[in-house]
Amino acid sequence: MTEKGHRDSLFAQLIKMAREIRKETEEEIPEKDYVTWVEHYNNWIDLIRPFMSSLSEFEKYNGLLFFRFFELTKQLFWLHFSVLSGAYHQSIRELRYILESALQAYYIDREHPEAMIGCKLEIIKEIDKLIGGRLIDRTDLEHKNELKVLYSDLSKYVHSSYEELRPTIEEGEVDYRVTLAFNKELFYKCMEFTNRVMDAFFFVLLSSYPDIITKIREDQLLLQSLNENKCALSVEFIEKEAEQE
Repeated sequence: MTEKGHRDSLFAQLIKMAREIRKETEEEIPEKDYVTWVEHYNNWIDLIRPFMSSLSEFEKYNGLLFFRFFELTKQLFWLHFSVLSGAYHQSIRELRYILESALQAYYIDREHPEAMIGCKLEIIKEIDKLIGGRLIDRTDLEHKNELKVLYSDLSKYVHSSYEELRPTIEEGEVDYRVTLAFNKELFYKCMEFTNRVMDAFFFVLLSSYPDIITKIREDQLLLQSLNENKCALSVEFIEKEAEQE
């Protein structure tokens, strides 16, 4: 084996295993569930268009939440790949990061609406320990309890916990802990968490930019997809804003 071949051998093995798990996942999971992350990516595309046409140049370049929304495209790609490859716990950790970064960005944007992005970076340094429930309490968001419960549920899989370790100890499910392996229960846990986190993210985004809802309501396919993917907080917020017009 050449030096380069030896260097890339582990990567090649990982890709091979990922393909095998993806094939097994496709065989075991109904298509409507299998394409969950594709649906959320399509929703991202449908949402980014009205934002790009409506936000001021200042908001585009200095809105921390908009930046987090913009980077969501790569995170959805990675979640799609990871879940279909059997990297379930890693996917849940990424989902908690997505939620926490959106909440942090919302809080900073609301507290410092005129600040430049560089200044907001320094503010992050100052509030580094403001996370989870304490961060949610400091915002003016509705549905604080639902957001706290979601953050807590995600944390059970991020930290070493009873919930995270129980299947391995009680049921002997070891394979997916030491290699890439299909696990139906964890697939659906990732799917559930993805739906809840994307709902929370869109809800936070719409809470920050409610003026965009008029354009969103014109997209019936987007509204249908939000409903089908159980984005209850987002749909409720859109309907509530429509009633106030």
